[in-house]
Amino acid sequence: MIKCRLGPLLKELPFILILFCLIEVFSSKRKFGIYLTVNLIVTAVFFAAIMYHKYYGVIVTYHALQQVNQVTAVKNSVFSLLAPYYLLIFLDIVVIGFWLMRRKRAENSRVCST
Repeated sequence: MIKCRLGPLLKELPFILILFCLIEVFSSKRKFGIYLTVNLIVTAVFFAAIMYHKYYGVIVTYHALQQVNQVTAVKNSVFSLLAPYYLLIFLDIVVIGFWLMRRKRAENSRVCST
């Protein structure tokens, strides 16, 4: 029988939607920068949860935060578990950063040519 792997996504989606709704309601300026910052933080948290699950075999809980001081003790083990495709979770940040740099260069070249 095939397990449905959409459960964790469906459980976390309301949290993400609430974050983005809060950004829409409370930010008027620099909204895009705030979206990028929140995206980076949420992506880092999800990456940490993936690595925790890979190492311990269970989903991270708030009780695990009490053991955060043990991170340096298991650092080498965590790096050995890191598969390169796990880093694809950060791909959206790289693509958006590349797009912003190209857009800024295009604007600068347009200003310089006039």
